[in-house]
Amino acid sequence: LLQPLVENAIVHGLAVKPGCAIIRIGARRLEGRLILEVADSGAGFPTATPCRSGVGLSATESRLKLLYGTDQTIAYGRSDVGGAIVTITIPFTASPSHALARVSNGAAL
Repeated sequence: LLQPLVENAIVHGLAVKPGCAIIRIGARRLEGRLILEVADSGAGFPTATPCRSGVGLSATESRLKLLYGTDQTIAYGRSDVGGAIVTITIPFTASPSHALARVSNGAAL
């Protein structure tokens, strides 16, 4: 789930901005939810609503909808280190089996 977000941070954020780079990956639990974040010090999103014409963001959004339906959010913004931040919020569970059960007919994740 996080791999395409980190890849996007490198390719679209850090590669286009010279100098030192920061990528921060974080996870925390809050009131029964798991909050995942990928932030970078790169160029940031060019607009408030990032372009989803590539594979990374659109595939991540599709995967979240497949696994969690409407019980998930993905938000895009400006990180505190100057670049972009993507925040994913999903239900916290000790075992992801309930989410995997929603995938029918062995659909690939």
